[in-house]
Amino acid sequence: MTAATIAFWPHSSSRKIASVRIRCLAIVAGLQAQGVAAGLHDPASAGAPQLLVLSKRYDAASLRHALDLRQRAGTRLFVDLCDNHFYNPRALPEWAARADALRAAIAAADGVIASTSELAAVIRQEVPEVAAVNVVGDLLEDPGDAARFGLSLAALADSARLSVLRRRLPAPGARLIWFGNHASPYADGGMADLLAIAEPLGRGAERFGAALTIVSNSRASFRSVAAQLPIRCHYLPWAATSIGRVLRLHDTALIPITRNPFTLCKTNNRVVTAFAHGLDVVADSIPSYEPFRGAARLDDWAQDLDGVLADPAGRDDRVARGNAIAAALADRTTILTAWREALGIAAAV
Repeated sequence: MTAATIAFWPHSSSRKIASVRIRCLAIVAGLQAQGVAAGLHDPASAGAPQLLVLSKRYDAASLRHALDLRQRAGTRLFVDLCDNHFYNPRALPEWAARADALRAAIAAADGVIASTSELAAVIRQEVPEVAAVNVVGDLLEDPGDAARFGLSLAALADSARLSVLRRRLPAPGARLIWFGNHASPYADGGMADLLAIAEPLGRGAERFGAALTIVSNSRASFRSVAAQLPIRCHYLPWAATSIGRVLRLHDTALIPITRNPFTLCKTNNRVVTAFAHGLDVVADSIPSYEPFRGAARLDDWAQDLDGVLADPAGRDDRVARGNAIAAALADRTTILTAWREALGIAAAV
């Protein structure tokens, strides 16, 4: 493959979407740095890549285009998936149709890359004829952000919001944060998971003066959830220009999880992100979080949240252990090597 062209075709161009950043743009950049002729796919281009990775893109029109590339140019097709899009507990017709489209894309592909072993097992169950499934986790994302965005109007606005938040926060040690999408249209989970830990949150507020910052994409959901929590809450919209600084301003990341076939397939991204920004982690466990048990406090909210609030001096040790585990699982070399093996790319391309 001395003249290989590896093209990634993400389902969105938005950097706000973690999978676009971590499983597409960062992988392309990493492969390029290793001398691989990798890039983003332009369907309007007359050329055809030797390998095409459909990054969570599996609609019928995209699959037809990919199969046309295979027929006329011999392009090998791969599907990358990091969410269980087969799960449809509410029997929504739109999501049933999307699951059928995903099955068709996987059946047609030369290989599939899944973000977790649990998701790989679901794929094999849903599409028994799948050619091959390789597990490649999420890349450890660079925690720096401010230098990449300069002095744009958006960056200045985010900085202004952050300044206001900083003045409202309690003393260091009592600053809790939840970050993520507010909800999913096809599975339980999201911001409302915080309601399940209302009691320990209230105790943290009463005993330690704790406050909670929620960073998400719905102020309306925040108002609904915050009104039901016995703790002072603040809201910030998620923004690439400030998320790193927001996280570093806090002490403990909270990751309550409603366990279901969707969330059980999720990656360790939120745990890794929290540790990378110097945060303690208190969470419900899913399979991808298990390697972090001990560094992260898992499954006992009554004891664990009180524990980290009462022991801020132990945070450095817990974070160091968490980052060591993350580095072993998700460092750039490990993940890029796994991608190369999954795609069958030789060491020198």
